[in-house]
Amino acid sequence: MKPIDSSSVTQASIVGSAFVGWFLLAFVFLYIVLSPYYFFSSGEPQLCDYLILLGVFFTIIDISYRKVFFLTSSATAFTLLLIALSLWSLMVNLAWGLTLADSMRFIKNSQYIIFNSLLAFMLLYINDNYVVPVKKAVLYGFLVSVLILLLLQPYFESDFARARLSFNNPNQLAYFSLISFIVLSSVREETFYLGLRLLGCAISLWFLLISVSISALLSTIPIFILLFFYILKSVRSNPLLFAMLSMLSLLLALFIYAYFDVNQLINSMMNSQTGEIITSRAGRVDELVSNANEQRGYYRFFEYPEYLVFGAGQGFESRYGGMEIHSSFFSIWFYYGVPGLVLMFAILMFPLYRMTLPNIAVTASYSLYGITHLGWRFTLIWILISLLILKDPAGRGNEF
Repeated sequence: MKPIDSSSVTQASIVGSAFVGWFLLAFVFLYIVLSPYYFFSSGEPQLCDYLILLGVFFTIIDISYRKVFFLTSSATAFTLLLIALSLWSLMVNLAWGLTLADSMRFIKNSQYIIFNSLLAFMLLYINDNYVVPVKKAVLYGFLVSVLILLLLQPYFESDFARARLSFNNPNQLAYFSLISFIVLSSVREETFYLGLRLLGCAISLWFLLISVSISALLSTIPIFILLFFYILKSVRSNPLLFAMLSMLSLLLALFIYAYFDVNQLINSMMNSQTGEIITSRAGRVDELVSNANEQRGYYRFFEYPEYLVFGAGQGFESRYGGMEIHSSFFSIWFYYGVPGLVLMFAILMFPLYRMTLPNIAVTASYSLYGITHLGWRFTLIWILISLLILKDPAGRGNEF
């Protein structure tokens, strides 16, 4: 891989390149918009996944046509990690598949890592080879996605006490909402309007509340700390704007106090079904923590230590209890051993190669959620990590 000599690029090729870039980016945008809608069981490809496969197909064709393309040093290093993890997962699953005479079941489970790696590479490729606003397109994708889901919310009925909307279970809604909130609040894009950010963040937080996921709600804390520092910076750089926003906030608070019974409003919220569930789950935190070893599958590390070095592979779960391990870090360690853990940890922590405050806060947020949930299979997290790695034409990353 080597950079294209910009002096040899003609005006016609620039226009053509822009068209191809937008064409490939459209697949990512549509994927984000359609990602909340689950038509099949969890773990199976959804309709939106085929859009990414089609986009990857056209990306490969474009690379073959160009014969030369450019990736920044950080994108190249990240791509090598993706390739290494994909190959290692294939090797582990193939070895266990041959040993237990069921290769396809094991190899099928490598599809999550390979699929997500291809999508991450596709984003890096588009950003580094075409003059198109990748971050802005992704931000609008998440905004449109949460807006449509909000409009459709009344049409989704659930037999769960916790809302799940178009997802198969409440935890999927929680993770989607958390990632949407992180992206819309923390990804740097100067031309994306502040009002749209606030709207998207408010909707995402609403979805987080109705999903009643304590883990997801706690995982927003690093982002709120980041926003606090952002407000402090805004005060120093634009005190007039801060004064105006403070006045508007004060007027809104006075309006609510004057025209609403605040105590009754709070009681109504807490006595609602969502409020009661949040209160109940918050009161059971000690119980949930004490039962995590059994419910999350952590006990396998003590009962099946023989799998910890090279991994148990993903398949024939009856060998070790028949249930997935609900943790991004622990599951990758158990399934793919120490090499898999090192590679996945390097991928999840890769944004910290640029120690900016947003990157630290975002990495801390999705890592907190990943402690108690199997998050690395969720494709949107790979889009988020890729966004933190992207650089604009001026070489800037995701900093204030």
